[in-house]
Amino acid sequence: MGTDDAPVADANEADVPIATPADEPPPSTPSMQERKDAYIKKGADDAGPTNTPAGAAELASDFSDFKISSKSSKYANAGGYRLVAHGAGGIDEMREHLDNSLVMYGLLQAVIGSGFLARRKYVLLHLKGEACPAMWRMKHGARKTEVAALLGGATVEFACERKDDATIDALLEELLRHCVADDGKAQHSLASLRADLQAQLEKAQNQLRRMSFQKQGSRRMRTAVALRADIRLQEVMRLCVAPTGPINWILVNPKGELLEAGGGSIDEMRTFLQPAGVHFGMLRMAFGAGRFRRVHWLFFHWAGPDCAGVTLGRANAQRAAIKGVLKPTSIDFFANELNEFTVAIVIEKVRRYAVVDGNDPEAASAFSVEAFEAAVQEDKAALAKEFGVEAETDDKDNEGDVDETTLEEAVKLVRDNDSPFNWLLAAPC
Repeated sequence: MGTDDAPVADANEADVPIATPADEPPPSTPSMQERKDAYIKKGADDAGPTNTPAGAAELASDFSDFKISSKSSKYANAGGYRLVAHGAGGIDEMREHLDNSLVMYGLLQAVIGSGFLARRKYVLLHLKGEACPAMWRMKHGARKTEVAALLGGATVEFACERKDDATIDALLEELLRHCVADDGKAQHSLASLRADLQAQLEKAQNQLRRMSFQKQGSRRMRTAVALRADIRLQEVMRLCVAPTGPINWILVNPKGELLEAGGGSIDEMRTFLQPAGVHFGMLRMAFGAGRFRRVHWLFFHWAGPDCAGVTLGRANAQRAAIKGVLKPTSIDFFANELNEFTVAIVIEKVRRYAVVDGNDPEAASAFSVEAFEAAVQEDKAALAKEFGVEAETDDKDNEGDVDETTLEEAVKLVRDNDSPFNWLLAAPC
């Protein structure tokens, strides 16, 4: 409290004893942080005379100047709320930033359906932290309408008192109730909504990786076409067919034209798959390094979830011809969604071919993620040598960077249909 609000003592100055060196020092006044911690520890039901209007007013006054620390003044946005975090990983990622000792508000974007039938629902998450003082919950809970307007409005409200309650299952229940009430004729279920949100997250993560590649610039783009624009399909084929060559994946369009190739295997290849496109490719799956390396080649067929039927039919008609060019391959792999094309799924596909089908019965233990990653690191080193670039390191370009996005900027990102960001979290300043 400021000096103007301090209570004036009734006693005269002469009545106040003068301390001598032998006297005990007067007890110090506890800080606001100490008083807040003591209040939380003792419990709202046993925190003194707060059940009276005077006691409640005193408690509110005690905590009125208490500020939640923020990274910088840039985070203290208009309206008394600051951005805590934002991202593209949906409610599971948001939950990691929730704090049960605070009142927090979040905005989530949920895409229901696909293609031209897709609809966007905006969810207002309201965390009334169970460990937050009652007066704080009352004060900031009463500002829900104000905060909702600050975040651009929402069609669905999701309230909870514990961060562990902010789960995908609970969110789906709220979305289903809203979708049924909004359009009773629509065929929605928890399973269909879960699939929709999973597709949204896959698309967002893919777009975020693309943005990361673009931000790093061509110096950091470690793919064949980016490093050597005039490289031809025949050359990357030669480098991919070699068991220890620097290229372990290739993508072409239905006309057989080279789109891109690289040495970063599945994770890198995924970033070039278009949701509305059809691609064919070759993927070299290697396990282990040096003389212990085992290698299998896959023919890859991608038909994006947003691909038009006519385009899909025409492109699929070229499959046999393209497969005749991208050879040799011994395993066929088809994917329609990014979640169908992951390291774990492809490794299992190769393992079944090699072990279950009897092609490599003694190698069951060799098909592990660790053996796969060891081979990829060897391929990346070979790519750096082939294309004359620096060897890739494990350091992250953004490590140590401070995200200075403001709350207003984050709101625009989450509400932008072309942005991968689908959630933000705000708290009182």
